[in-house]
Amino acid sequence: MDNAALHQTDTDTFIGHVEAYCVFQGRTLAKVLNARQFEALCEGDDALGGMSGKVFMAYVVANRHQYIQALVFFTLPLDEDGYCLDGWRLPLQRLANTAGRGPNLGGGRIRLACHSQCSISWHQDSLWEPTTNTFSAIKKAIHEQFHGLAAASVSSNPKSQQESEVDVLRRELRNESASYRNQLQALQQEIERQRLLNERLTGLMDKGTSSTPLSQPADRVDLHVLRRQNEQLQMKVRELQLSNEKLRKSQKGGDDVIGDELINQMSEWEVMSVVYHPGVGHINLKPHQLQDYLDDPVAYAAHHVELSKQEYQVWLDHQAKPKCQACDVSIPLIADPTIFDPDADVYCDEHKPH
Repeated sequence: MDNAALHQTDTDTFIGHVEAYCVFQGRTLAKVLNARQFEALCEGDDALGGMSGKVFMAYVVANRHQYIQALVFFTLPLDEDGYCLDGWRLPLQRLANTAGRGPNLGGGRIRLACHSQCSISWHQDSLWEPTTNTFSAIKKAIHEQFHGLAAASVSSNPKSQQESEVDVLRRELRNESASYRNQLQALQQEIERQRLLNERLTGLMDKGTSSTPLSQPADRVDLHVLRRQNEQLQMKVRELQLSNEKLRKSQKGGDDVIGDELINQMSEWEVMSVVYHPGVGHINLKPHQLQDYLDDPVAYAAHHVELSKQEYQVWLDHQAKPKCQACDVSIPLIADPTIFDPDADVYCDEHKPH
């Protein structure tokens, strides 16, 4: 096991505490990474040799008396060469801060985030369930490696290695944004699935009110299942929309701290930004419009030509690959998204609805 693998931090909530990232091979603790090593792994600058696929890990926070204060058991996706998959992010510190109570590992009951106890529900599938042996292995590793780190930190100047509050905020916002982008991509897939389910549900309802009622038990069960799935999906949509709105507000607050001075300087010097989007052309952005654009460039471009984001995205897919959705033969490209009919212009003449 790699020694001297912990990292002391004096930032954020864990003032004077030690952070570590335990790596498991199967359910056996294989090595411990410090914060810098883990950051390099997440950024793709380093790899976990001999490991691939979904790797079990634990984010550990211990105090200066070597007592573990918080644990987050999460999975890290790696490619076949041991590099972290691009775009992976989890708000580990937030999960640790908001975690429920766990076992007492010597310094009182810890904060514990795992699959069965996750304070942020949409991250539950990214967490795993530890066993008693898991806690024992982590406690032993922290105890064995802590003394050397504590002695080294006394002779060093921790202030020179600290991130500023703005740097910490920017990193957390970046991590949180990436996580929500992944969630929103999943949401779009769920919405499409919901649309198909709704169409099927409507068809079954129409069948039930026709001259041939739903007499088969299997039909009645199927209808009930569809209703439940529909309700669950709608709840997921509402939950994620609320969460995304909270992120947007918090990110806007962080960006205000970081970018107000820049925006004020741009306004003072009357600096304009110009962006280009297919089918829309060049868009001139005034300084006060930059944040709205950066929040969602595709939606901003769509709004510029009086389209919804979904309508513009369908046209973008058509523009990138002008082929019939039914038979995949080439079809004429509609170069102007404002006259594009998403219900007809994605099909060839043979499959176009009449």
